[in-house]
Amino acid sequence: MERNSRATAILGAVTVLLGVGRVASGEGGSIVGWRDHVVVPQDELNDLVAVAAGYQHSLRLKADGSVVAWGDNSSAQCNVPAPNAHFLAVAAGEVHSLGVKTDGSIVAWGGVDPIPEPNTGFVAVASCR
Repeated sequence: MERNSRATAILGAVTVLLGVGRVASGEGGSIVGWRDHVVVPQDELNDLVAVAAGYQHSLRLKADGSVVAWGDNSSAQCNVPAPNAHFLAVAAGEVHSLGVKTDGSIVAWGGVDPIPEPNTGFVAVASCR
């Protein structure tokens, strides 16, 4: 029974955002959100690189390397630290957010411990709880 509950919780977090279409090729598409989550306006999709869904917050990586965050901010998981630039990838957890910078370092914000040293050489990041 516990396994099914965990699977449902994971699927619930994963399905907060759904990308449709060929956004990366500039052919348009859409992002669908439901419940308390904001839907990204169609005219803002041209600079979309990636999305990430946390428990009650979401992240959007823009083509200029900046991150847009929205949703629950009870642990500062939507407060992208300055400078909000040079991000390559994003991930969202329950009450935290992560981003990989162009220098290969990981930036963490919200309810999460600092990234341990050495914080170099990363190309991707993932998060769960």
